[in-house]
Amino acid sequence: MQSNSTIHYRNFNPQSDFTALLRLLEAAKEADQSNEDVSEETQREWLDLFAQEPEEARRVACAADELVGYGFVLKAPLDKEADLAVTVHPAWRGSGIGSRLLADLEQHARSRGATFTRAYADVRHQEANRFLRQRGYEPVSTYTRLNIAADTPFPQPTFPEGFVLKPYEQVQDVDVLLEAVNRGYEGLWGHHTIRREELAERLPEQDTAGRLLLFAPDGHVVGLTWAKLKQPSGLIDAPGVVPEYRTAGLYLPLTLAALTWLQERGATSIDLESWGDAPETIDLYRTLGFVTVQEELSYQHSLGAGTAL
Repeated sequence: MQSNSTIHYRNFNPQSDFTALLRLLEAAKEADQSNEDVSEETQREWLDLFAQEPEEARRVACAADELVGYGFVLKAPLDKEADLAVTVHPAWRGSGIGSRLLADLEQHARSRGATFTRAYADVRHQEANRFLRQRGYEPVSTYTRLNIAADTPFPQPTFPEGFVLKPYEQVQDVDVLLEAVNRGYEGLWGHHTIRREELAERLPEQDTAGRLLLFAPDGHVVGLTWAKLKQPSGLIDAPGVVPEYRTAGLYLPLTLAALTWLQERGATSIDLESWGDAPETIDLYRTLGFVTVQEELSYQHSLGAGTAL
């Protein structure tokens, strides 16, 4: 632990702070033996995600010319919750940086109309879990990342009679995709309600080739999954199914459809990310050969009645 007398707090500057942020995240990953993706490619995707967010949504702690702490908060316009995260350099932990950044981010979330915040901590990292619990955060769900080798033999996806899987590129209907996203993950921890204009704005910037929509016999969209190719690896957003069809046996064939899509395009290793799925759903993925590589507890904290900035 180092002295906090030389620490300066300010908003993150994406132009001048990006390289220093990569160093900070890599140092934290190494110290924590984490499986977190802190690659430059992923962090540049985060830059795009924050392009329309207020400057106060990202805060840093600086000692001399180096970043020793970083935090962000994200809130979708229609949601009452905001997601936040804080990272402190291993050499500076215990000096109050995490508490200060967390307080700044909570205040910003409150000013945006959030009534509670959500945070995540690796189940192996007792220090991070203790930090959140001591500040009023309560565990409510999990985030799980699983992995499987793409040369694993998979059965072909088989859906109940009358169900039809279509790529979004064939559908090309923002309203249908909006219903699939919002209703498919309805009530699941870690997912946001998205507005039509927000989705329409993001779509041209997204590679939607692997976004697959499932339609019931009556023609209504009832499920989705998204396979993303990042050569040589692939990533699957865990399938979403509308509430009234969640017991219809659709999760497994949706996952198999995404696996097949990635396998056919040369992916060698495939990750699947699950936010708030029930344990029995995670167990379904494991029956295909997926193994857990990262598991985080999801925490919630009520912001109470505060003063907006």
